[in-house]
Amino acid sequence: MNCTVSFNNSEKCKTVANAITAIKGVPLFYCGDAEKSMSIAETLYHAGFKVIEFTNRGENALSVFSAICSKLKNRYSDIYIGAGTIIDDYDAKPFIKAGADFIMGPNLSEDTASLALKKDVLYIPGIMTVTEAVKAMKCGCRILKLFPGEVLTPNFIKALKAPLPDLSFIVTGGVKPTSESIDSWIDAGAAALGFGSQLISREIIDNCNYSALKENSEKLVRLLNGNRS
Repeated sequence: MNCTVSFNNSEKCKTVANAITAIKGVPLFYCGDAEKSMSIAETLYHAGFKVIEFTNRGENALSVFSAICSKLKNRYSDIYIGAGTIIDDYDAKPFIKAGADFIMGPNLSEDTASLALKKDVLYIPGIMTVTEAVKAMKCGCRILKLFPGEVLTPNFIKALKAPLPDLSFIVTGGVKPTSESIDSWIDAGAAALGFGSQLISREIIDNCNYSALKENSEKLVRLLNGNRS
């Protein structure tokens, strides 16, 4: 397949991308229970996260994702829900049909890029080399997932941004919800950061500790926006 078009320039895709870079953070989680997942997503939304990633990591992922999209997107007009850990177009198709506002993967899939173009859905592929970044750019992607962050370090973004200044990067993996970790990545040029188990822990999910999730999420939103008080 010859990737030569830019679908991220559509108004719909730009709106989602702008929402991600505005808050500078994307919380991500998987839970096989629909009601718990609804509560987690709604808690994150009320804490200030308007963009949420639900990861495709369990047998109930699609059905839970469908339930979240159906209820929360009808309830809140400014929430954007995406599907993560999407490897290929086979994975992407049902999540796009279920209402995904964006598709995020740990890898670059040209077939998924083509599908997203046809469906006008923002596709954020995962990359970890300059070659992959350029290939993703030629597929029309302008916002990329840098993964795994703990391997690549903030200096890698500085190196990438020099020859590829028009690309934006979301860093996932190894990012901590602390001012030191956040500042190191943002100062290096990251457009946004992904937060998984360090924000939405197994203890929070298992014990339905949504008050702790709200408190931690609100603190994280303040850190992402430079408020250290």
